[in-house]
Amino acid sequence: MPRARTAAARKAPDGNASLNTMTSALRRYKAPHKAFDAGFSLLEVLIVLFVLALLMGSVLAPLSTQMEQSERRRTQEILDQAREALYGFAITNGRLVCPDCRDNTGGCASVTANDGQEDRVGSPEVCATAVGNLPWVNLGVQGQDAWGRNFTYQVTTAFADDPIPSFTLADNGDITVKNAAGGSDIAQNIPANIVSHATNGAVMPPTSTHENENADADTVYVLKIYSRDPILEFDDLVTWISPTVLRNRMVASGRLP
Repeated sequence: MPRARTAAARKAPDGNASLNTMTSALRRYKAPHKAFDAGFSLLEVLIVLFVLALLMGSVLAPLSTQMEQSERRRTQEILDQAREALYGFAITNGRLVCPDCRDNTGGCASVTANDGQEDRVGSPEVCATAVGNLPWVNLGVQGQDAWGRNFTYQVTTAFADDPIPSFTLADNGDITVKNAAGGSDIAQNIPANIVSHATNGAVMPPTSTHENENADADTVYVLKIYSRDPILEFDDLVTWISPTVLRNRMVASGRLP
């Protein structure tokens, strides 16, 4: 019997050894969780955010530039169509179209402003204003640029007032386009022109001296190289009716002798 007990005792598990084995296992199991709980350091998070900001900036900046270029191309296409429509209107009606009034001040007091239609008053009829919105309804073209704003349209009223035809081969327009504010002339004696004030067109009057020339309602306009310089900023798009082309087309159509 003593020898049997000794054998049984030899087979019985050692309590301390089992406890040590379980403790080791728990430590190994908790180790990954301890590392996870510690998380990233503040410095590591800041570095990741900085890298993400750089990546986002490098992607968004070219995307913004591409979007603006696309909008400018689309707007220029609308301007080209509007210019051709002005020639067509003159051939059909013997005169240029009058502007659409922007408000009901001055000669526009009795008309419906901002409806996309030319505004004429009196008898014989004359333009209610020389400067306003492009009358896109009369011309059958899109009335807003790619930024959703109306085009500025100015006409030499002698080319748009009654009687018909409004002008002769000897008449000249009173609009001038320069290469900068106070700069050299690009085109003279223009009967009519159209302007898109482009990306920053919502800011009126413009902060740029050059862009202000296209928003002050006088007969001098500017067309120059695109610039985002804070002082010399310029992104306007400008087109005009050539007096020579207008005369040629009016003669070819039999509207002028």
